[in-house]
Amino acid sequence: MARTAKQQPSTARTVWLYAEPAAKPFSDSDLVGKWQLFVPRSVVDTVWAEFAVATERGELGISAKVSAALTNPNAHDPNSHVVILYAADWRDLDDLRRILRRVRTSGVEQSVYFKRDRETLAGQYSTRNNRTTVSVWGSPIGDTIRTKWVGTGKTWVELTSENQAATIAHIQRQDALD
Repeated sequence: MARTAKQQPSTARTVWLYAEPAAKPFSDSDLVGKWQLFVPRSVVDTVWAEFAVATERGELGISAKVSAALTNPNAHDPNSHVVILYAADWRDLDDLRRILRRVRTSGVEQSVYFKRDRETLAGQYSTRNNRTTVSVWGSPIGDTIRTKWVGTGKTWVELTSENQAATIAHIQRQDALD
């Protein structure tokens, strides 16, 4: 994979730009997932520069990418870019919160969503088996993580130290049924 972190997404004549740590950590592809941030074109170069450098230094996730200037067929809004910050394990909520804190200190205050690669590879982009969202986790503000994958699937349930193990176990049981 070409190292493209120093290019500017707003003008790069490609679909994606990438950043990886020099020593890429091992990851199990069945566990990998990503935080997805939708960033206006007017600030994407600044946001990407910060996240790309942090990723290359090994301070963020296992890799990162950003949609660039060429049209992406999966893009929802042609005036924004998606920044994707990969994490090694969707179940490691401490690591996911660490990444979220870095996102928030960069000034990104929007809701962000975490999608597992297994759903992307299955071509699931909006719903998953009657769920209202394909994203396993969401974060409205700060490092709060919540999910719709428990209960009725229609309301968000915040993950706490008391319920996160049971929530992850519930999701894994659902995966086994799918």
